Amino acid sequence: MASPLGKVWDVGVGRDDDGRAFLGRGWPEFAAAHGLGVGWFVVLRHEGGGVLAVKVFDTTCCLKEFGAPRPAEESSTITLITTTSKGSSRSWEVVGRLYKNAYYLLGAGLKRFCHDNGLKVGDVCTFSVVETTLWRVIIERC
Repeated sequence: MASPLGKVWDVGVGRDDDGRAFLGRGWPEFAAAHGLGVGWFVVLRHEGGGVLAVKVFDTTCCLKEFGAPRPAEESSTITLITTTSKGSSRSWEVVGRLYKNAYYLLGAGLKRFCHDNGLKVGDVCTFSVVETTLWRVIIERC
C-alpha cells in the first residue's frame, strides 16, 4: 500500500466467505502511523502490480495532508527473493523507480520474474521490503 507519507506498507488483503475483500495484516499499523480517526474516509486506488495508492479524508471531508513529498529518486536495482515450501530460495534483479514520490514502479526484469514463477491473472504477490533494494515476495495462487 503506497502511503501519502511516501512509504510503501506491507498490508495484506484477504477475502471473507462471501468473496468480499478486506484489509488485514499490517492495516492497524498503517492506520496508527497515519493517525486515522473514527469517521474518516479512505480511498484506495489500484495502481497495478499489487500497489494500492491511498488518499485519506477527515470527518470534514477534507483531504488529509501528511507533509511535504520526498524528492524523486533515481532508478535502482531491486532484488526480489522467493522461497519455496522446501526452503530453497531464488532471486531476480528488477529495475525499480520511485513514482509520484510514493511507490515504486517495477520495470526491466519483472517480466522474467513473472514468467519464471508462472504467475497468472488473479495470483497475488506480497512484497515485504527487507531493505530498500531487497524485497521478499510471497506468491499466493488464485
